[in-house]
Amino acid sequence: MEFATSSDPIVNLVFWTGIAVIFIIIFMVPYVISLRYMLIREERRRKLFMDIWRPILIRSLESIPDVLPPVKKKDWPVLFNLWNHFHESLRGSAKDNLNEIARKAGMLEVAERLLKKSKVRPRFAAITTLGLLREKSVWDEIKDAAVDDHPSVSLAAMKALIRIDEERAMPFIIPLISARTDWPPARVANILHEASPHVICAALADAVLHSPELHIPRLIRYFETIACDSSTVVLRQVIEKFPTDAVLSACLHAFKSPDALDIVRKNLTHSAWHVRVQAVRALGRMGLIDDKYILINMLCDQQWWVRYRAAQALSSLPFISSADLDKIRDEQTDRYAKDILAQVIAEKRMV
Repeated sequence: MEFATSSDPIVNLVFWTGIAVIFIIIFMVPYVISLRYMLIREERRRKLFMDIWRPILIRSLESIPDVLPPVKKKDWPVLFNLWNHFHESLRGSAKDNLNEIARKAGMLEVAERLLKKSKVRPRFAAITTLGLLREKSVWDEIKDAAVDDHPSVSLAAMKALIRIDEERAMPFIIPLISARTDWPPARVANILHEASPHVICAALADAVLHSPELHIPRLIRYFETIACDSSTVVLRQVIEKFPTDAVLSACLHAFKSPDALDIVRKNLTHSAWHVRVQAVRALGRMGLIDDKYILINMLCDQQWWVRYRAAQALSSLPFISSADLDKIRDEQTDRYAKDILAQVIAEKRMV
């Protein structure tokens, strides 16, 4: 009797738990079914809307319709995404008709309202649209969005500012680039390519020469992706102004022209091994025939990474063949030089 009595609470708990689970299942099944029905209905409505508007946008490349179908409040996000996709896939004067369609459909007014929303997706769509429309009336609002905490919103605003007025945007954008460590460098570089080369090169050159030293390496990373004609001259000035290991490494990484070979060769014996790494890599990009002997000597460096990058640089020189590499490896008397070159040769043959 004691066992039966003591087990009653457990039995009751199991019983009522089972009842609760049954009721949850009874209520959840209709909820899941209704949710699925709503999703299917929403997708059909979205497809029907796109089936109406996609041909309109395509035909607008030739002529603007006199009358456009009305757009319901819940359909505006679909139209924004569709219009933005079309606009970014076109070039030249073909965009003008799309802009006229957008203004005629009322997208400008709706985008201005969405710009004030707190949700990320509506703001992102609105900022992108206003940037593509090159709408100068919302400059201040988009400028505020460029300092938003959310990376997607701020990056979209940065791109929009460049599209609206690149020369006006640069003095504001460049300091942001150096300060926003949450912005992916690859995305920033792609956005910077939206600007004319002469505009972005001038702005970045001024920034790397006048920004705080802490921001210089990050700015140089973008400076090198633009391939500016003045890059070697500017980077020389940066090294003279900020002769630190971090800045020197960034500049060596950015050098692309043989005009900088004197600086590259000078730093092959630098006391900091990470500087020597960038020097041998630079020599591999733009070295001359006689530089192969310098790289061969670097195969004996005390740091493994320097030896490894020197071997890679040697193998990347256009006038060094596979047979030449084998011969250089066989001629080495230093064990570390022979081993590192054998490793790079094996890696190259596996590719």
